Amino acid sequence: MTSQMAILSRARKTLLKTLNHHNNPFKASISTFTFLSQEAQLAHPRLPPPSPTPLPPNPASGSPLYNYFLWTDLYFIYIRMLQTGKESMPDDESYELVVGMLFLTDQIDAALRYVDLTLKSGYMLSMRVFAECVRSCVNKGRLAALVSIIERCKTMDQNKALSPSWNMCIFIADIAMQEDNSKLAFYALEFMARWIARGENARGPVLLSVDEGLVVSALGTAGRTYSCTLLDASWAILRRSLRQKKAPQPESYLAKIYVDAALGNLQRAFSTLHEFETAYRNSPKEAEEDIFSPFTSLHPLVMASSKNGFETLHTVG
Repeated sequence: MTSQMAILSRARKTLLKTLNHHNNPFKASISTFTFLSQEAQLAHPRLPPPSPTPLPPNPASGSPLYNYFLWTDLYFIYIRMLQTGKESMPDDESYELVVGMLFLTDQIDAALRYVDLTLKSGYMLSMRVFAECVRSCVNKGRLAALVSIIERCKTMDQNKALSPSWNMCIFIADIAMQEDNSKLAFYALEFMARWIARGENARGPVLLSVDEGLVVSALGTAGRTYSCTLLDASWAILRRSLRQKKAPQPESYLAKIYVDAALGNLQRAFSTLHEFETAYRNSPKEAEEDIFSPFTSLHPLVMASSKNGFETLHTVG
């Protein structure tokens, strides 16, 4: 412990000397970080002897991004210093700060490598880092990397309770469905189901509900990607959101019938159709003719049923 504190102290002093040596123009903003306290040597710097690890000159004078690159470089030095001792390895806060700086500077590959190191070291992934993962992976079209991070968190005791905010869950779901990423859409719905359960079990229950339009979109993604897992999750969270107070909208029933038919599960498709007819048997005649039309709304089921002629119909008889 003593050697680790000594290393931390030397790292901190070196960083401060480096800042003072170059009369850093971003000194005021850097001093607001919690890692550096407001000390007199920052406010009234004295030129120290040359640092063994000086910062390179600013190649893009006036660019605000240099502030971020500066801090990234400083913390790489900090990490290397920590690793000079066998018993002193970077802690979770060190990883979090480096990852945050890398994401802010759009160095996504390097950031993802440090996220990987964070998880391999057995540390908990903070919600701040996860939010940055979501933002960067979405902006860079790296949804597969985001799925991989979520899957790894689910296998770790430290991270299996990962729970993004409700609004972030909706954002992830929207992006996943736009890109027809059934795995990511499923995980978004799974996160939302946790929120619904948590709200129901709280003192003074908070009854959260998933928008039915979002569920219809999820069912569409399930149909296009042939994902039975996403189909079941979508229908389950819709049922839980409605809390048996009303039936799903016709669009939801029709979307589920379409997915069942696309997956070749005609028995489930006709079972859903029967439930649909029961729920809307008292609809006005014109509306009933429209929503139960074999030529429009139920056309996918008709086509699936006639795929192999009477043999197919026999399986659902």
